[in-house]
Amino acid sequence: MIKFSLEKKAFYDSEVHYPELPSDLVEITAEQHIELLNALNSNCIIFDDLTYSEPKPSQFHEWNVIDWIDPRSEEEKLIYKRLQYPRLTR
Repeated sequence: MIKFSLEKKAFYDSEVHYPELPSDLVEITAEQHIELLNALNSNCIIFDDLTYSEPKPSQFHEWNVIDWIDPRSEEEKLIYKRLQYPRLTR
């Protein structure tokens, strides 16, 4: 049996002895384990009801409790975009 800790964002196998366990463990199914593991690996936010957000769109996005937002100004976005172009050489 696998359990999940929302606080630690970690999985715990009931067949393994741990010196300490978080107090918020929730029993999950094998399907939920795979689904939550994939969500964590995609940089999703796991909610209290074990649902999760969309994957983080970019390294710049931050979670604002409702949705992912990009806090950069339009000028900062443009500068970053320009830096992604290959340098021209003669």
